[in-house]
Amino acid sequence: MKELKIYGVEFHGKSGTRTDDARGMVAEVGVDDQTVRNDFDTVLPWGAMRRCNTAIVNGERFPSSFEGDDGFDNVNADVFVYVPLFFYQRAADDSFCKVSMQQHDGFDAPRKFKRADGTLRDFVFLPAYTAGVADGKPASRSGLDPFITSLNGWMALTAGMGDLLIESTMDDEIKNILLDVEFATRDPQSIMAGAVNADDVFPSGACDNVRASSGSLKDNQSGEYPCKYRGIENPWGNQFRWRWDVLVKDRVPYVLTDPAKYAKGEVTADYTPLSYKISDCDGWADEFGFDRAFPNVQFPTEVSSTYDKSGYGVYFWQWSEGTYALLVGGDVANGRLAGARCCRVSPGPGRAFWIFGAALSPA
Repeated sequence: MKELKIYGVEFHGKSGTRTDDARGMVAEVGVDDQTVRNDFDTVLPWGAMRRCNTAIVNGERFPSSFEGDDGFDNVNADVFVYVPLFFYQRAADDSFCKVSMQQHDGFDAPRKFKRADGTLRDFVFLPAYTAGVADGKPASRSGLDPFITSLNGWMALTAGMGDLLIESTMDDEIKNILLDVEFATRDPQSIMAGAVNADDVFPSGACDNVRASSGSLKDNQSGEYPCKYRGIENPWGNQFRWRWDVLVKDRVPYVLTDPAKYAKGEVTADYTPLSYKISDCDGWADEFGFDRAFPNVQFPTEVSSTYDKSGYGVYFWQWSEGTYALLVGGDVANGRLAGARCCRVSPGPGRAFWIFGAALSPA
């Protein structure tokens, strides 16, 4: 069998250098209906990522129609982002990352592709929109105002929705791997600012008419407008978004693998502690912890006092000892503090606030 290509990046601080088959590739982002050059549009897995409607067939979720096809509906039906199975290799210190459609030695599939019985899914779905409410239920559709409730509230709302949950760190694992390699930076907010200097949060669908695979409404740098990454609207900015699968107790991250065992924000025996503690102070993320059992969960363990000294260019908030939930991405007032790995371990799981949102993502 012909060996498939490997696309890689090596990092030196925030900046990256393309390696392997990614050498010489260009990844531009657009504004509105602008056409740009992005070589990753023509290679997998990036080129296959598309928004779609879905349907459940024999207990599994499948794409039913893709954006641009007859029958696609982003107003009356839920929309997600299709991602094909891929494999990756990442250094524990994030000094390099490689992606391939083939499982080379040392490569593994992101956790979301793994079924409970150990078999691999051929594809998964990521969020397309910030979640609102339609017909009395949480929805992932264009034109909806963000729905505001606590992590406890979201877990109660989605409890009867089958495989539909809010985002988890398993979504972050996929998104961050692909961002790192495509844009060759640990700080993709330097490519697209996102809605981080705006007066209010945006309804979903603000980037529906952005033609490029990634880009922004109006402009990419002012921070006044939302951006999208390959169909994922507001991958950072607009609102912080809850993650259902992690709680932090006394600065130790705990991971839950079964959402049915969520216990109203209490760390129970169903949670697994990670092998490290998070940073005990706020600051710009400089190093992230790594636990081989849960590579999808990353928290800053070291922070810097300024952006320039930081290895990632995203900010980290934490409170004192206690039990807290995880929010990711940043909000409309965060400016350069936001980003794909920006995280906030400060609200209790029962707290609701207008800058705390969520996005639906099939398990």
